[in-house]
Amino acid sequence: MDTEGFKKSKAVFEEAPPYGVNVTITRIETQGFPLPSEEGTNKACESSNVDIEEEMINLITVPYAYAANLKSVRAEDEILGTLLDIVDR
Repeated sequence: MDTEGFKKSKAVFEEAPPYGVNVTITRIETQGFPLPSEEGTNKACESSNVDIEEEMINLITVPYAYAANLKSVRAEDEILGTLLDIVDR
């Protein structure tokens, strides 16, 4: 986060047939805050474009989204199991 010039990235997950996942990673090119140049140089520097508040919110909310998705998968598995039991009779 504090690395000079670091740019944050975003991963987008998409369903891929038949049971896979495609991941697309994009680099977000917004500017960071300007930093003072080192003594004796005129090189312009900028900080990372990572927003710590946004990342902290993601750290809190993402586990809940994962748990909700896991419950959906388990429910689907239960329904399919019940359906197969009924058909098997």
